[in-house]
Amino acid sequence: MGGDTSAQIFARDLSAGALFKGVSRRVDMAMFRDFAALTGDKHPIHYDAEYARQTDFGACVAHGLLLVSLAALGASDLSGQLRDSMVALVAQESRFIEPVFPDDHIQITYEVISTGPPDRRGRSRVTFGIDMRNQHDRTVFTGSHQYLLKWESESA
Repeated sequence: MGGDTSAQIFARDLSAGALFKGVSRRVDMAMFRDFAALTGDKHPIHYDAEYARQTDFGACVAHGLLLVSLAALGASDLSGQLRDSMVALVAQESRFIEPVFPDDHIQITYEVISTGPPDRRGRSRVTFGIDMRNQHDRTVFTGSHQYLLKWESESA
Protein backbone atom coordinates (compact mmCIF):
# COMPACT_ATOMS: atom_id res chain seq x y z
CA MET A 1 0.00 0.00 0.00
CA GLY A 2 2.98 2.34 0.47
CA GLY A 3 3.25 2.98 -3.29
CA ASP A 4 -0.46 3.58 -3.77
CA THR A 5 -1.04 6.62 -5.99
CA SER A 6 -4.85 6.64 -5.71
CA ALA A 7 -6.53 10.00 -5.22
CA GLN A 8 -6.59 10.55 -1.48
CA ILE A 9 -9.88 11.08 0.35
CA PHE A 10 -10.18 13.19 3.50
CA ALA A 11 -13.12 13.71 5.85
CA ARG A 12 -14.12 16.97 4.14
CA ASP A 13 -14.56 15.00 0.89
CA LEU A 14 -17.15 12.65 2.40
CA SER A 15 -20.86 13.36 2.70
CA ALA A 16 -23.76 11.33 4.06
CA GLY A 17 -25.10 8.86 1.54
CA ALA A 18 -21.85 8.35 -0.38
CA LEU A 19 -21.47 4.65 -1.30
CA PHE A 20 -18.28 2.63 -1.73
CA LYS A 21 -17.88 -0.97 -2.85
CA GLY A 22 -15.89 -3.15 -0.52
CA VAL A 23 -14.65 -6.71 -0.53
CA SER A 24 -16.19 -9.19 -2.94
CA ARG A 25 -14.91 -12.65 -2.19
CA ARG A 26 -15.65 -16.27 -1.52
CA VAL A 27 -15.28 -17.50 2.06
CA ASP A 28 -14.13 -21.07 2.58
CA MET A 29 -13.22 -23.65 5.20
CA ALA A 30 -9.54 -22.71 5.01
CA MET A 31 -10.47 -19.20 6.20
CA PHE A 32 -12.54 -20.68 9.04
CA ARG A 33 -9.62 -22.89 10.15
CA ASP A 34 -7.07 -20.10 9.85
CA PHE A 35 -9.26 -17.75 11.88
CA ALA A 36 -9.74 -20.43 14.56
CA ALA A 37 -5.97 -20.94 14.73
CA LEU A 38 -5.35 -17.20 14.95
CA THR A 39 -7.94 -16.45 17.64
CA GLY A 40 -8.13 -19.72 19.55
CA ASP A 41 -11.91 -19.91 18.88
CA LYS A 42 -12.16 -23.59 18.11
CA HIS A 43 -15.89 -24.16 18.55
CA PRO A 44 -16.78 -27.10 16.25
CA ILE A 45 -19.65 -25.18 14.59
CA HIS A 46 -16.94 -23.49 12.51
CA TYR A 47 -14.98 -26.52 11.23
CA ASP A 48 -16.58 -29.87 12.16
CA ALA A 49 -19.12 -30.70 9.42
CA GLU A 50 -20.58 -33.67 11.32
CA TYR A 51 -21.12 -31.58 14.45
CA ALA A 52 -22.51 -28.65 12.44
CA ARG A 53 -25.04 -30.85 10.60
CA GLN A 54 -26.70 -31.52 13.96
CA THR A 55 -27.18 -27.82 14.74
CA ASP A 56 -29.94 -25.43 13.68
CA PHE A 57 -27.64 -24.18 10.91
CA GLY A 58 -27.14 -27.64 9.39
CA ALA A 59 -23.62 -26.78 8.23
CA CYS A 60 -20.46 -25.04 9.38
CA VAL A 61 -20.76 -21.27 9.75
CA ALA A 62 -18.23 -18.44 9.66
CA HIS A 63 -17.00 -16.92 12.92
CA GLY A 64 -18.81 -13.65 13.53
CA LEU A 65 -15.53 -11.88 14.17
CA LEU A 66 -14.15 -13.20 10.88
CA LEU A 67 -16.98 -11.31 9.17
CA VAL A 68 -16.18 -8.21 11.23
CA SER A 69 -12.57 -8.36 10.08
CA LEU A 70 -13.57 -8.82 6.42
CA ALA A 71 -15.80 -5.74 6.78
CA ALA A 72 -12.91 -3.50 7.89
CA LEU A 73 -12.14 -0.61 5.55
CA GLY A 74 -8.52 -1.76 5.69
CA ALA A 75 -9.60 -4.89 3.80
CA SER A 76 -11.10 -2.82 0.97
CA ASP A 77 -9.77 -0.90 -2.03
CA LEU A 78 -10.93 2.27 -0.26
CA SER A 79 -8.10 1.74 2.23
CA GLY A 80 -5.54 3.01 -0.27
CA GLN A 81 -7.52 6.21 -0.80
CA LEU A 82 -7.63 6.82 2.97
CA ARG A 83 -3.90 6.20 3.46
CA ASP A 84 -3.07 9.86 4.13
CA SER A 85 -6.18 10.67 6.20
CA MET A 86 -6.69 7.59 8.40
CA VAL A 87 -5.85 8.12 12.07
CA ALA A 88 -7.72 5.31 13.86
CA LEU A 89 -10.76 3.07 14.11
CA VAL A 90 -12.55 4.39 17.22
CA ALA A 91 -15.80 2.40 17.37
CA GLN A 92 -17.56 -0.49 15.70
CA GLU A 93 -20.94 -2.16 15.89
CA SER A 94 -21.99 -5.45 14.34
CA ARG A 95 -25.23 -7.30 13.73
CA PHE A 96 -25.27 -10.83 12.35
CA ILE A 97 -28.46 -11.29 10.32
CA GLU A 98 -27.97 -14.67 8.63
CA PRO A 99 -25.20 -17.28 8.75
CA VAL A 100 -22.35 -17.30 6.27
CA PHE A 101 -21.50 -20.81 5.08
CA PRO A 102 -18.38 -22.24 3.45
CA ASP A 103 -18.21 -21.28 -0.23
CA ASP A 104 -20.63 -18.38 0.16
CA HIS A 105 -19.66 -15.32 -1.85
CA ILE A 106 -19.89 -12.05 0.06
CA GLN A 107 -20.07 -8.48 -1.23
CA ILE A 108 -19.62 -5.52 1.10
CA THR A 109 -20.89 -1.98 0.57
CA TYR A 110 -20.01 1.00 2.75
CA GLU A 111 -22.22 4.06 3.13
CA VAL A 112 -21.11 7.28 4.77
CA ILE A 113 -23.60 7.85 7.59
CA SER A 114 -22.11 11.00 9.09
CA THR A 115 -19.07 13.23 9.04
CA GLY A 116 -18.45 15.23 12.18
CA PRO A 117 -16.97 18.72 12.22
CA PRO A 118 -13.19 18.95 12.48
CA ASP A 119 -11.76 19.12 15.98
CA ARG A 120 -9.02 21.55 17.03
CA ARG A 121 -6.41 19.10 15.68
CA GLY A 122 -8.07 18.99 12.25
CA ARG A 123 -9.60 15.53 12.62
CA SER A 124 -13.19 14.36 12.15
CA ARG A 125 -15.19 11.34 13.27
CA VAL A 126 -16.65 9.68 10.18
CA THR A 127 -19.19 6.86 10.50
CA PHE A 128 -19.58 4.29 7.75
CA GLY A 129 -22.54 1.90 7.61
CA ILE A 130 -21.70 -1.62 6.44
CA ASP A 131 -23.91 -3.94 4.42
CA MET A 132 -22.63 -7.46 3.67
CA ARG A 133 -24.65 -9.60 1.26
CA ASN A 134 -24.27 -13.16 0.07
CA GLN A 135 -24.49 -14.56 -3.46
CA HIS A 136 -28.30 -14.60 -3.15
CA ASP A 137 -28.30 -10.83 -2.44
CA ARG A 138 -29.44 -11.51 1.12
CA THR A 139 -28.06 -9.31 3.88
CA VAL A 140 -26.00 -11.47 6.23
CA PHE A 141 -24.29 -8.77 8.29
CA THR A 142 -24.79 -5.09 9.02
CA GLY A 143 -22.84 -2.74 11.17
CA SER A 144 -20.96 0.49 11.43
CA HIS A 145 -17.41 1.64 11.88
CA GLN A 146 -16.42 5.04 13.14
CA TYR A 147 -13.00 6.30 12.09
CA LEU A 148 -10.98 9.30 13.06
CA LEU A 149 -9.86 10.89 9.78
CA LYS A 150 -7.87 14.00 9.01
CA TRP A 151 -10.22 16.71 7.82
CA GLU A 152 -8.02 17.76 4.91
CA SER A 153 -4.58 17.25 3.44
CA GLU A 154 -1.76 18.85 5.38
CA SER A 155 -0.75 20.54 2.12
CA ALA A 156 -4.22 22.13 1.69
